[in-house]
Amino acid sequence: MSSQQVAWNAQYVEAFRAQYGDHAPLPTYQFPRRRCPAESESWVMWPPQSPHRIIDDLIPPSLDQPPRRLGTGSNGTIYLIGEDLALKETKRTGEYDMMRHARDCSVYPIGRVLELDEGKPKQVGILMEKSAPLYLRRLSFDEATKIAGEMVLLVNKLHAYGVIHGDIRPSHFLRCRDKKLRLCDFEAARLVDENPEDLDNTTYRSGKYYADIRQPPSIDDDWLALTKTIRQLYDVFARGEQILQRPGPSSLD
Repeated sequence: MSSQQVAWNAQYVEAFRAQYGDHAPLPTYQFPRRRCPAESESWVMWPPQSPHRIIDDLIPPSLDQPPRRLGTGSNGTIYLIGEDLALKETKRTGEYDMMRHARDCSVYPIGRVLELDEGKPKQVGILMEKSAPLYLRRLSFDEATKIAGEMVLLVNKLHAYGVIHGDIRPSHFLRCRDKKLRLCDFEAARLVDENPEDLDNTTYRSGKYYADIRQPPSIDDDWLALTKTIRQLYDVFARGEQILQRPGPSSLD
């Protein structure tokens, strides 16, 4: 990727922060709804309007080697794009909408990534800001306590925005470039006021953190999963598994 393309991507990160930052007004339109009205239908046009992107522009077919993998999710791989962005493979169009609803509780979603399939645009991924995972075994006790407090405030704020995450676990908390803790992976998320009977519950959720993965998640389910997540933070110390050596340079540096 050229330096011009990297700079162009970085502009979208800053533009999204400016438009959907901490002071953005809460939605006032009626429930139930999934798609954010501010997005309209720009992503179903071809070529797509900004901020949505074409997959071949991000990962050219002529590329000698695929981009570096950052991780693997239930729906596909997450790739590093340039220096500051990540591309998550997913065909679930609702996840991008839920990330937008979650506002500053979610890692920054830059736009949908699309390809042309039989003459129609089809989502194949989400472009987002690259963030760093939490290394539980490298945390001091004081650091773990501080992060536990951040997790509680973050989930409480998410619910205040009217969003249930539906898949809270340690790996879904990321540290963003502004040093704030945010959530990723909104595949199972839903709006608080949606009728559970109207929801598609085929998304993957971990039975380790959620009691009944056959039912749409509730606020209580999120809190139970958060309790188990925080318990896991401290279990590292109870089992003596912490690594005293400090990690190398952060992937966000």
